[in-house]
Amino acid sequence: MNRKFDSPKTGADIESALATTCRAAGCESHLSLYRGPNSDRYCRKHQLECHEYGGLAKGSKPYSFAKTTVCSKCGKDVAKLPQVEAIVDEVKRNIAHRTLIQVDHIDGNHDNDDIDNLQGLCLDCHAVKTTINEDYLNKV
Repeated sequence: MNRKFDSPKTGADIESALATTCRAAGCESHLSLYRGPNSDRYCRKHQLECHEYGGLAKGSKPYSFAKTTVCSKCGKDVAKLPQVEAIVDEVKRNIAHRTLIQVDHIDGNHDNDDIDNLQGLCLDCHAVKTTINEDYLNKV
């Protein structure tokens, strides 16, 4: 438990959490039983994957739970880049991971956060894919 943020929910907050489903794509768990960042949106597992806890996901973007350190197109592992490995602070290292790998909506529809429509791409692969598919035109 991250004592900086967390304390157990009580009473009506527990009832509400148990009655509400996590917003992460494909997750059917109830909301976190701990107070803290994003406890009103995600189950405990996904809450702990948010950047406030040192994870790769951003709570305001449910698709960000598809983040990884490896590009699904070219296989580049940004965690193994010398400049990233040199970052001692884990939080800063995860910020670098989040910056270097972006979540791509395969079909170009940014409203489709289905887990099967998401892939992690390095900056180069994401730029090329977006240009080729003209995803920037928001033609959905």
